[in-house]
Amino acid sequence: MVFHLRDTSPAKMSTIKYRDWEIWTNIDFFDEPKIIDGYYLIRFTPALMQEQTIEFLREKVELIRQNVFSINNKLLPYLSVFLSFEDKYCINKHEQLNNQSDIKQSLNLILEEIEALSLCLDFPLNCYQIEYIIPPLQPINGKVLIATRKNLNRGLTFEIEERGSASNKIVNDYDYYLESNTSIKAASKHYLTGLTLLTLEDMYPGLIDAAFMQFYQGCEILCGDNFNEDEAKKYIAKKIIESEKLQIIIHHLWQVRHSYFGHGNSKNNLDGNNDNQSVYLIAKQVLVARWLCKKLLDIDSPSMGSLIREMRFYNKGISEDFRGEVKELETNFRLKYGIEDKRRIKIFNSKGEKIKEGTD
Repeated sequence: MVFHLRDTSPAKMSTIKYRDWEIWTNIDFFDEPKIIDGYYLIRFTPALMQEQTIEFLREKVELIRQNVFSINNKLLPYLSVFLSFEDKYCINKHEQLNNQSDIKQSLNLILEEIEALSLCLDFPLNCYQIEYIIPPLQPINGKVLIATRKNLNRGLTFEIEERGSASNKIVNDYDYYLESNTSIKAASKHYLTGLTLLTLEDMYPGLIDAAFMQFYQGCEILCGDNFNEDEAKKYIAKKIIESEKLQIIIHHLWQVRHSYFGHGNSKNNLDGNNDNQSVYLIAKQVLVARWLCKKLLDIDSPSMGSLIREMRFYNKGISEDFRGEVKELETNFRLKYGIEDKRRIKIFNSKGEKIKEGTD
């Protein structure tokens, strides 16, 4: 049996849940038009109480066999009496496969069906692989299609100069962080939680969203417990003499949060799940949030230095990080700020007076 890499197809479904899928197909099955009877094997990422949840579905199949339970809706192919569940981390869908049909649409439909089933079960079934299997005793049998969810890859460096900064900070800043005030301690918890979420593998939807909000909440605390953008910028202007760059980054971060992470917005959610590039553009904004949070945490440290280790996101052969430059917000990290796309940025002086208003 020979498998062929067909394409990397999207599967739509939070704002940045979308991922590409790598699809392999059996060239013997797809060499000429045919429709054949088989089933999808849908594998899920292991999670707490998942085994018991899948077992519940198994029990329903057995009750259907005994004519004790019946169902007559679109879930029926998932409770087929002709199939048995292969293990505790997967379910089946009994359905014919037309090798001329759009595989992308079939995958999207399965993911939507699994989402609906998850709501019925009040349990997150996170699919990472879908196979199509033709049972024995047919001319072509076995696996004829394998689709695997691709991760949004990221990396963290520890370069020579970063090691030098770390040496400086453990000598000069350790006691400062250990004995810091309430704001620093609260913000540091948010920051480290965000970092932890980013170091986890991209196995579950929502991790990047959660990391962004952890960094953002840390920024709010370090901007004087201000959720209002203007008040946050005024606080930083009083604290730092040369604060214009930080105020511009605050504007960007607050607008991104309001548009994509902090409020329910069905339009932005759908727009952000159109394709891989849309998801990547939104997802990498977490690098801006992380940079600002760490910068603000380090501002008053005795070493007067900031250690922000290089973190990169990878997409289609390129990698990007955020180094705290305004020009990056105008190019690689530029993102539409919701429907109004507010580009007017107010800059304040140390007295809280507006001294400039321009566009980013």
